[in-house]
Amino acid sequence: MIKTTVESVGKSAAILSTVEVGLGSFLHGFHIPFSGKLLSLNQTFLLSWFSKSNPDSDRFFTAKISAITALLKSLSPMGKKLTPMLGISTQGLLFSIGVLLFGNNLWGSLMGSILAGTWSFLQPLCLYFLIYGGTLITMIEFYVAAATKWFPISPENLMWAVTILVIIKLFLHAFLAIFAWKIKTNKIEYFIFRLSKLPPIKPLPTKSLTHGLVGDLTQPFFVFSLLLTLIFLFFSESSHTQIIWGILRPIAAAFLCFLIIRLLPLEKIKSESLQKALKHLKG
Repeated sequence: MIKTTVESVGKSAAILSTVEVGLGSFLHGFHIPFSGKLLSLNQTFLLSWFSKSNPDSDRFFTAKISAITALLKSLSPMGKKLTPMLGISTQGLLFSIGVLLFGNNLWGSLMGSILAGTWSFLQPLCLYFLIYGGTLITMIEFYVAAATKWFPISPENLMWAVTILVIIKLFLHAFLAIFAWKIKTNKIEYFIFRLSKLPPIKPLPTKSLTHGLVGDLTQPFFVFSLLLTLIFLFFSESSHTQIIWGILRPIAAAFLCFLIIRLLPLEKIKSESLQKALKHLKG
């Protein structure tokens, strides 16, 4: 049973990684908006199908698949890698909680998909709270108040709009989980087969640690968040000391996070399932 589970995890991780790389490269290459949300939907759809296809697997089966897929994410030649690796692994863990509570069945996949779907909203909040601390909450309140002055919308209506978006996405996760259990296996296999016929993707040249850290700290979204912080501190009439600290703190926190992640010896992790996944990818 253990050997069968290792083989199933490796094969499933190879499939999920292939789809993630194929779709991820396409979405990021053409700068399609909300690509992370679409990849999140794709992951829970395939995890539901893996659960259906392996009825005798243990209840952390999908968590293992996602953990291996997160390690294989480094093969992707386009798009970000660090935050998707965290997202892939955490969504797999949340999905497995649904299976753990309700069993490896349709209900387990349904609840697991809904739980996993919440992470794409929670991850950015958690990461930016880690970087900015309590200043993040004050900034959000500042920009919400500013938005209500320029646009005829109340904070309550804004919260309702965000809530509706979250509900719509979670509904899509639930729908795809049901769809994965109802669709014929040969149709999903054909979809994966078509993706496997894409031209082979060559990995980008390996960057040095310094070059990689500079690239992390100059990502457009992170630079934009620093600009928003600077504007907030300026218009809140902060002192020069508060402005300098308000900018240097997130830069230092982000630098430390990026450094720790890049120093982790992921390529040295010994996992039989990881080796199986690499074998399937090479094949």
